Amino acid sequence: TKKYDFDGVDIDLEYPASADDWKNYDSFIQKLNKDLSEYKEDIVISTALSAGQLGLSQETFDFIDQIQYMAYDGNDEDGYQSSLHQAEEGLRDFVNNGADISKINIGIAAYARPINSTPYWASWRALDEANYWNSKYFTIHDADQVYEGTFCSPALAGDKLALELFSGAGGVMVFRVACDKTMEDPNSVACGLENTLHRYAEN
Repeated sequence: TKKYDFDGVDIDLEYPASADDWKNYDSFIQKLNKDLSEYKEDIVISTALSAGQLGLSQETFDFIDQIQYMAYDGNDEDGYQSSLHQAEEGLRDFVNNGADISKINIGIAAYARPINSTPYWASWRALDEANYWNSKYFTIHDADQVYEGTFCSPALAGDKLALELFSGAGGVMVFRVACDKTMEDPNSVACGLENTLHRYAEN
């Protein structure tokens, strides 16, 4: 960070679970903030977190500038991952645990989560039958496997962006862009986001 004069660092630790894990996480973020702030006053610390089992201290939340909320991988009651319901519930959990909602970027998955928990995750880019509205596909061919999986469709990605715009959250993040179709394809996740911006945001 010092050598290249970067704006800051992003921490992706998956996943703290126990009280000791969170205590170590607090210590790490606080020391990181202290050391980096001595070098650069406006240094940015961001972190990727799920909303489950949050155990950060308020002091640590205050040191974090951006939270990349991994609002995916948790299947809802209908078997869908990266759902709008998951995003809404997670935002509430973060706020109830002391996070500033304006620091939270809502995560959007551009890959499939298999319903049967197989390790094969297809990308939206590779899905030939990708449709702007559909998040669930029954016969995904990937790595010599065929399985049922759920995506965050472009329409759903747009709904998540609308949630961000009207909730006061900081933004959205896509994991990962390389899994999306190109912008020239109207069924790309990026087009779903762009369409929502045109609908709700001027300029």
